[in-house]
Amino acid sequence: MHLSNRFFYINFEISCNPSDNFLAVKVATKMKISKALYRTKEWKEFRLEAIEHAGDGCESCGRLQSNGAILQVHHIRYIRGRNPWEYGLAEVTVLCKGCHAEVHEKIMATSNWCYAGETDRGQLDGICDFCGNDIRYEHHLDHSTWGSLSVGTVCSDFLTETKEATDKRKLLERKSRFLSPRKWQPDLPQPKWTRVKPLLVPF
Repeated sequence: MHLSNRFFYINFEISCNPSDNFLAVKVATKMKISKALYRTKEWKEFRLEAIEHAGDGCESCGRLQSNGAILQVHHIRYIRGRNPWEYGLAEVTVLCKGCHAEVHEKIMATSNWCYAGETDRGQLDGICDFCGNDIRYEHHLDHSTWGSLSVGTVCSDFLTETKEATDKRKLLERKSRFLSPRKWQPDLPQPKWTRVKPLLVPF
């Protein structure tokens, strides 16, 4: 079989942290893999088998092929001397095109963000690092690959897949109302009203 001479490189590193999942696994050595290998009959058969084994859906976000997701097979780690189809199903994972791009850092990850804290700026003068909107309440997120972000409440809940930012914002709002200067103004004396008898004026 004649294969093209066009190649691409894959960088990866093997994490020793047991809490890391397949989205965080990268490879530290450079391997040269021919793109032509992914056009062979063997690869196409292996790809279909992996997708069927994954239930025809992305193993990260859950989107299904029947709902329009473009599924791709991602190798968790590469081993020198093996062809792309010479792996067990436990050594690959099926991802949609978007999640696969996140793994290879082509687009910013929208998962695996960790909540780190929050800040009330006091006014609408902050900017969300994710969507670019003006924000008052900053929520600080950390990612093992992408570093740190300061985002608004909605973006924080989306990236962390929790309601932690919403809950923290409610606490900040309650604290802001509690510390409001108006709350601690001294009570002013209330005016006293007295009933006055009507005055009868003769015509």
